Amino acid sequence: MRKKEFFMKQSKKTQAGFTLIELAMVIVIGGMMMTAAARGMMNYMQQAKITTTRTRMEAIEKAIDQFYATNKGLPCVAKMDSPPDSPEYGVAINALPTAIPCTQAVVAGVRRSNNGGAAPYVKVGAVPVRTINLPDDHMVDAWGNRFIYAVTENLTDTSTYGSGGSISVVNDAGTSVIAPASRAHYVIISTGENGVGAYTLSGKLNVACPTSVNDTLEAMNCLTNNTTNTFRKTMMMGKVSGTKLYDDYILIHMPEVQNIVTPGMIAVFDDTSACNTIPGWKNPSDITSLPSVNTANPPKLIGGGKQYCEKM
Repeated sequence: MRKKEFFMKQSKKTQAGFTLIELAMVIVIGGMMMTAAARGMMNYMQQAKITTTRTRMEAIEKAIDQFYATNKGLPCVAKMDSPPDSPEYGVAINALPTAIPCTQAVVAGVRRSNNGGAAPYVKVGAVPVRTINLPDDHMVDAWGNRFIYAVTENLTDTSTYGSGGSISVVNDAGTSVIAPASRAHYVIISTGENGVGAYTLSGKLNVACPTSVNDTLEAMNCLTNNTTNTFRKTMMMGKVSGTKLYDDYILIHMPEVQNIVTPGMIAVFDDTSACNTIPGWKNPSDITSLPSVNTANPPKLIGGGKQYCEKM
């Protein structure tokens, strides 16, 4: 009988369940799995926001192209600080009931910049979504901050459209990322997740710009503190505070000539400046082979605000 009792007690002991160590291991492993799942979900949501932002930027570019096809000029900017219930919200300043010329120097909610205090000028403000027939939600990126839209002033006027773009875009080293340099027509900028320098949907400043454009990589894209025509685009996405801070997304609209870079090739510029004033280009060596050249004013003009230039 004693032997039987002993074995019964032994059996009950083995069926008692998990030990504290085993339970602790289950909890730790479960926590690690939940953390990994949460991290994966956060990455997925972040990537979805990036995709949504880029999709909206592409839609804005397409709408601006359609606006140009109809009006033969680019849309001017909208005021950055107009609240959504305002009649000025998403409307280009030169399309308001009381129209403000896009070339006017001082406009509330809009910045005017230039290189060295002289023309050509660039207007910087919000995307005029209502003027270009886009939904109101395209005023902001996926983080709820308004896109920054910078456009060469002269390109908003049909009488001066042929004067060409005057926007520069550089990388983290200050080298131009576009060719020809300083000739972008317009740029669209999302200030990314941190929203530095951006205005919210309600028209309030989200996070103030750094004191100097040299404080961080992305400071050059801020609405308030950059007084030049230069913006920053870099692959160095850094979210840690400091000089390397940069999480912006930027879309650059260039003339069609941007991909023609072979020396000796002839390209048509949507620009009437002298070819030799455009970095990397010169007046064509042989104008006799060029079609429709205005020989009364050789070697560049072909009419309609366009010209032939030769790649150096």
